[in-house]
Amino acid sequence: MIKSMTGYGRAESTLNGSRLSMEIRSVNNRFTDFGIRLPRAFASLEPEVKKLLQKRIARGSVSLNVTYNGGEAPELPEIDLRSADHFHKLLNTLRKRYRIKDPVELEDIYHFSEIFKSRQAPLSQGKAWSGLQDCLKKALDDFDRMRTREGSVLSADLRKNIAELNKSIAAIEKSAPLRIRQFRDKFTQRLKKISQGTTLDPQRLMQEAAAYADKCDISEECVRFASHIKAFEGYLDTAQPVGRRLDFLLQEINREANTIGSKANDDRISQLVVRIKENLEKMREQSQNVE
Repeated sequence: MIKSMTGYGRAESTLNGSRLSMEIRSVNNRFTDFGIRLPRAFASLEPEVKKLLQKRIARGSVSLNVTYNGGEAPELPEIDLRSADHFHKLLNTLRKRYRIKDPVELEDIYHFSEIFKSRQAPLSQGKAWSGLQDCLKKALDDFDRMRTREGSVLSADLRKNIAELNKSIAAIEKSAPLRIRQFRDKFTQRLKKISQGTTLDPQRLMQEAAAYADKCDISEECVRFASHIKAFEGYLDTAQPVGRRLDFLLQEINREANTIGSKANDDRISQLVVRIKENLEKMREQSQNVE
């Protein structure tokens, strides 16, 4: 099933005691563009994050926003009472040894940075990547579920237009043989009228009529048209990124439609070609959202 380039996904997890959350958004784009915003703790991991995104996303303008601690207040330190007691004891030992009368004050102790400890253990590179990767994969899974749903809607709409194209080309193929016979008869009658009083070679006359009718033959264009439609429909069932292929096929189908219209020189077929081009325009708009 095809996927849409438009999607949204999010995920949350806990890493090192803090909340890690991320959001992925994408819109259609002819190429692939990644905008990645990471907290400082993960800044060095941006190349790895981009590689993971590239494995899962083939086309579109994608933005990834990662937050750590969820925007809450930063983790505040705590007092290490064991260290504080130790330094207080040391200072009192020094005070007694050097017969200092002044007591040990709080300001004498808090100059020792060792009495403050973080409630959060340092985040290693390996642990940071492991946690970030797990959360990102969950966000991508959520992102892909939405893109698949959107792709299903796109596929259904494209198939409706394909059905209309098949009806139109079937009607053209049905009209084409009759149009050629009518053209040959009309061509012969006009020549006879123009050449009144002049002897014409019937065989040469039929050869000229047949040659001109062959130039107006659209059977090959109809075959190629149907072949492109069949290939287009086949791509709708694949899980691979096919957006660029669909764009190319629509160009080729449009090319065949233009040729059919110019060669046919018939009002009925011209109307059917106009209908075909209307359907192709709708399909072009939808295919621009396909990955």
